[in-house]
Amino acid sequence: MLTLLRYRRRPAAVVDDPARSVIGPHVSTLEIALAVLLADAIATTPGLFDRLLWESPVVIVTAPDGEAEGVATLLKACFSAGRPPLVPPAERARARRNGIDPSAKLSARIAKAFGERPPSSSMDLELIARTSVRNPTTLFGVCRPGTETWLPELLRRLCEHRLTLGAFDPLALAVAVEAATGCRLEKLPSAEFAARVRPDDFDLAVHPSRGAEGSLARLEAILKPRRSDVSGPRLSELPGYGAAGEWGVQLAKDLRAYRDGALPWRDLDPAALLFGPAGTGKSLFARSLAREAELPFLSGSLAQWQSVGEAHLGTTLKAMREFFAAARRLAPAVALVDELDSFGDRATFLEHHKSYSIQIVNGLLECLDSGSGHEGIVLIGTTNYPSSIDPAILRSGRFDRQIEIGLPDPEGLAGILRHHLGSDLAGADLGEASRRAVGATGADCAAWVRRARATARRAGRAIDFADLLEQIGSGTEASVEFDRRIALHEAGHAVASYVLGYPVREVRLGSNAATGLGKTEISLATRHSTRPVLEDLLVCKLAGRCAEILCLGEASAGSVTDLADATRIAWNMNFEFGLGARLASADLLPPDPYERNVVEVALSRASEKATAVLQDRRDQLEAIADHLLRRRWLSFAEIEQVLDGVSAPGPGGMSETERESAESRPIPVPTISNRLQSEGVDDMP
Repeated sequence: MLTLLRYRRRPAAVVDDPARSVIGPHVSTLEIALAVLLADAIATTPGLFDRLLWESPVVIVTAPDGEAEGVATLLKACFSAGRPPLVPPAERARARRNGIDPSAKLSARIAKAFGERPPSSSMDLELIARTSVRNPTTLFGVCRPGTETWLPELLRRLCEHRLTLGAFDPLALAVAVEAATGCRLEKLPSAEFAARVRPDDFDLAVHPSRGAEGSLARLEAILKPRRSDVSGPRLSELPGYGAAGEWGVQLAKDLRAYRDGALPWRDLDPAALLFGPAGTGKSLFARSLAREAELPFLSGSLAQWQSVGEAHLGTTLKAMREFFAAARRLAPAVALVDELDSFGDRATFLEHHKSYSIQIVNGLLECLDSGSGHEGIVLIGTTNYPSSIDPAILRSGRFDRQIEIGLPDPEGLAGILRHHLGSDLAGADLGEASRRAVGATGADCAAWVRRARATARRAGRAIDFADLLEQIGSGTEASVEFDRRIALHEAGHAVASYVLGYPVREVRLGSNAATGLGKTEISLATRHSTRPVLEDLLVCKLAGRCAEILCLGEASAGSVTDLADATRIAWNMNFEFGLGARLASADLLPPDPYERNVVEVALSRASEKATAVLQDRRDQLEAIADHLLRRRWLSFAEIEQVLDGVSAPGPGGMSETERESAESRPIPVPTISNRLQSEGVDDMP
């Protein structure tokens, strides 16, 4: 150990005297690797080396995954009683003249915490009792990443130094290779290469028969497959991800810089949660991110870990820990935890199996909090239901960055269709197809192209554009009257929202039930929930139904979602938010028969106001519906252009001052750091 410490303090790239003769011929290469990492951690901790010689410090050592037992054995061998002291002879003699026995300081006790469960508390207390103040003894606690809390509480309280045996640096790797082979190196390995070497890699590759240079070449051959083991497209080649895709491409660039030693890990995003509707390509995003960064990729999920054995708690937790341990061995790497909502929220667990579920969540939190053991690992979580995830999983330092992978716009859909079509329909304008596909996911696009190819193959010809349009429109109740009803319904939402000052993000008219027959998205980010604002929101919610009645004479069942949302808003406004005649929350009062009447009155008033607004804007309503029938999707700018091009509203419309105020109100831009504060007025389910 002393020899290795001295080597670590040398600035030279090579050693004058090979260390193997000093270490001994029967020491394994794995033991040498661990000794170098331990010596490196001691030498770079200010004052620790001298304290180990002359005092009795309390030290906690976090060993690499799978190597904690080897580190404990190494510490016992180096610091056990009867071993030759590390103090040089001259200093040892001087210490003894002063009444100090350095060898007494080398008798260390070791507490271990690297099994599958915490050691028993009785053993911990007995261990602490033996290290009393009357007989000062160096005390080591050895644990694997994430298990420091398993060490005795008193040891953790007394701890004076914490060592984490991390990756090799160039000098440490050179010292280890020279010590293991007895040969000298001509130059130091690169920092990027040294950081990727793990102790088990060292044990497999380094051998005296290969020499120093041959051992490094063997290490390079072992580590080379880690650089890229992912097939499929790169993230930059996949359209439709929008701002999320831009974030991912930049992260991949940063990961390559980190791998090459040009960027510190602290400057990177260590984890992110991808959320959005099913089929939007969240898992594909993670895999393509690894492909873009040219890094290894591995994926896991709670279902996968439970399927390893009989879903026993211990078996599941062991599989989970092995997944994170594998990620650390592959680092730098991208690790996917799929369907993160399957862990659930501890606050909502039912009594049945509650203890089991809580321990599963706690096990995940433990794996996420493995400290520096996660360096080099980007964790990507995916979910369709972010609200179902335990808040502790999403807190800062874990999956705190939340990125929405939403439905692609027409431009994104055109790119996705082109990606799946490949060389088919080369040069075809996919604009019409993409607009008819609005509301679809990337998975829908892949299915349409696959079915269109099957249709052409059975007919014995090449795929044509009509085959694709037929698949996009399949399953619809298609008729001109039906499409017009949906278009008028959505136009009613859009016009009422625009008049009342809610920016309309987009309006879309789907082609089948799979993509949604219609949807209007408005932004609420600039509005506060006062009673006038909520009353206006009720008007927006009911405007689609009112537009059907106004233009077609009757409503349809397609307003069921709007009516449910409006009822909930009206009830909350009057009986939950304290914005009605009562201050007391209705949840804490007995059922009141007049509540139904109050809600009904609020909805009736909102419906009357919506009808009045649309009557005054009848021409604009019809214009929006006509444009929507032709184009299938309208952005805010297109809606504004249509409304401005139609004749001025009647007496009930918005004044010029009101219009200027609405136009000056900022429209929220979709971000990837926070969920959009927007309201979807979902129609025609």
